[in-house]
Amino acid sequence: MKLRTIAWISVMVMMASCVVQEAFGHAFLDKATPGVGATVDVAPAEVKIAFTDDVNAKESGIEVMDAAGKEVDKQDVHLDGETKDTLAVSVKTLSVGTYTVKWHAMCPDGHKTEGTFEFTVKGK
Repeated sequence: MKLRTIAWISVMVMMASCVVQEAFGHAFLDKATPGVGATVDVAPAEVKIAFTDDVNAKESGIEVMDAAGKEVDKQDVHLDGETKDTLAVSVKTLSVGTYTVKWHAMCPDGHKTEGTFEFTVKGK
């Protein structure tokens, strides 16, 4: 009986370590500017997303849409400065309203993640 218990525990530990290892290969949204769900007084000139892992800029993207679904970014997604974990995209002059950000990120090891969030420009 003890041998069976030890074998079962060993299998569970191995399975748990596989799940943990898999999570490290993905770039999830860590921080966004403007923030997820944020309301800002001044319209941003760009949207930045920091990820939990490095991303391949050529295989990743950010799109910003207005409430009507019209793309309002300048389609110039790039790495932000010297970092390899932060993408940025310039946006056109934004008016008061709610905007949806769609993103997808590809890690150097090939894992892809994606998501959406909104922010609102309140104005003064």
